[in-house]
Amino acid sequence: MDTTGPAATVISAVDRRSMDRAVELGRRGWGRVQPNPMVGCILVRQGEVVGEGWHREFGGPHAEIVALSEAGAEAKGATAYISLEPCHHEGKTPPCSVALRGAGVSRMVFGAPDPGRESGGGAAALRAGGVDVVGPVLTERESRRENPAFFQTTLERPWVALKLAVSLDGKISSKSGVRTGISGPKANDRVQWLRAGFDAILIGTKTALVDDPLLTVRGKLKPRVPPRRV
Repeated sequence: MDTTGPAATVISAVDRRSMDRAVELGRRGWGRVQPNPMVGCILVRQGEVVGEGWHREFGGPHAEIVALSEAGAEAKGATAYISLEPCHHEGKTPPCSVALRGAGVSRMVFGAPDPGRESGGGAAALRAGGVDVVGPVLTERESRRENPAFFQTTLERPWVALKLAVSLDGKISSKSGVRTGISGPKANDRVQWLRAGFDAILIGTKTALVDDPLLTVRGKLKPRVPPRRV
């Protein structure tokens, strides 16, 4: 991970490995939790992992709640590593900051700050409650990489990813007006995974006329809400 930048708090190698694991867990929510962010959580007590979790489904338990449930009484005195600052508001689920404090977590290391006006503030609340809080430990660049669409909302414009299939000689087809397959199986699998996390797929008029693509998600990951064809 890139830990440079004003937003990154320096942490130990042990803390870094646990945070890396939390980030890895959070990525499993791709395509299933938007518009919520992807979040992973790992609970460590006396050097042993006692609970893990990630936000699996929009409207479902947050990562912290899943990890606390797995840890049970072992959560007391544990360190919680969370890829995103725990929420501090009553939404579809109760505030995770309250749950962490109630479980007796003694230390919390979080990756990215929550930019939400209502949902943010979990770190400050836990710190005020006597929990040793460390973070944010991810740079702004890292935070946006893990939850690009979520952090893009602060800019009030959509997050757009450009996908291109181009031959080595710079061509997109064998000749004008002819549908030509360029991408290989690995690239196609990646595209299907990528599609699952977007609200819409936009193509140009000529592509629509020549290829008439379905623009559906046909990979192993089934999106909670299929992207719109634009």
